[in-house]
Formats: sequence, C-alpha cells, structure tokens
Amino acid sequence: MSALHFRVLASTAFALVHQLSAAQLVVCGLGPLPGSNGFESWNNKVELQRSQLGYLSICEQNLDRYRFEDKAKDDKAVIQKLSFIPHGLDGSVFKSFRFLGSIADGFSDKGASMYRRVYRGAGGELITLQELSLRDGAGVTWNRRDGMIRIRNSDALLTIVQAPSGKGHSELSWKEGSTYFEITIDRGVNAGRTKARLIVMAESLPRERR
Repeated sequence: MSALHFRVLASTAFALVHQLSAAQLVVCGLGPLPGSNGFESWNNKVELQRSQLGYLSICEQNLDRYRFEDKAKDDKAVIQKLSFIPHGLDGSVFKSFRFLGSIADGFSDKGASMYRRVYRGAGGELITLQELSLRDGAGVTWNRRDGMIRIRNSDALLTIVQAPSGKGHSELSWKEGSTYFEITIDRGVNAGRTKARLIVMAESLPRERR
C-alpha cells in the first residue's frame, strides 16, 4: 500500500447555509473541495466568520462526527495494530481523566499510523488525544490562515466549531518531531476556558518517548 497522506483541512468539509452576514452563517453537510470552483469564495466567508466570532457556526448534527466514544476499543488490542510506539503520558493531566479506550486508523502494510485515546473528564466532557506518526510518509496540510498559536516551541492550530444551541467541539493540533498531535474536547467557546484547557493539556505531555 502506498504511503498514507493525511490532509488536515479544518476549514473544509461543510456547505454553507446562506444567511445575511458572515457572522450569521451556519454550515452543514459537505462543501466544495480545495481547488474546486467556488471553494475560495466559500472559504473566505468561513474565515471571515471565524475572525468575527472566534469559531465556525455549524448545524448540530455535524457534531455527531466527533462522537469518538462510540468507536473506542480495548486499548491493548488497538496498540497491537499500530506501526509505532505511542508517547507515554506519565505526569500529564490525561492521567487524571477516565480512560474509555482507543482507536486505530490510517492502516498500511506496516500497521496503523494513527492512534486516538478517548477520555471522560471530571465534568463529563469527552476528551481525546490523537497521535499521527509521520515516519512512514504520512503528511499534514493546513488550509487555514487564522487560529494559529504557539505551543511547545511549535506552531499550533486551534479550531472551534459550535452549533446555535451552544454545543461545540474544539481541537488543538501541532507537529512535534515525527508526530502530529491533536487534542479535542466536546465543548465550544461558551463553555469557558476551552482554549486555555487545551493548551494546559498539550503543555503537560512528556517531551520524550517512554
């Protein structure tokens, strides 16, 4: 099997439901692919909304795609499928969460290059930590001009989507060495301190492999 290439397009995969202004836009379903007709105009409207609100407004049913707890499996069985050794979490805040299981994806003849651990926080929030190994040719592309912050001496991308009801999903992603990390929480901007919580989780990760 050819090397897996992951395209991370945090501003894509939604279609616009037209409203009166960028701040009032709600997006649902699948939208135009990068490079296709209409994508640039569509993406500009999405980025304008993010700059105005700090998040992308989506239909609530779109949040179902982030229900990772339904996909979590026994961790010992999942680890055996991986093509790499996951990072240890000793001393990190993840050790204080309730572990629900894990997910493997991105399979090649060498095994799975993606490993996602799924947790439940003290307040009932769903939290995940994903590692994507870039050792076997996997790549990451960001198609965003906003949401960039700096953590762990690396550029990181903060993405928040939220439904009109206030339910949301937030993720922080960055590349460190040969690993692409992503931390998610099923909370939007209205939950308060979402960005700060993601940064604390990221900064708590050990910097050396076990």
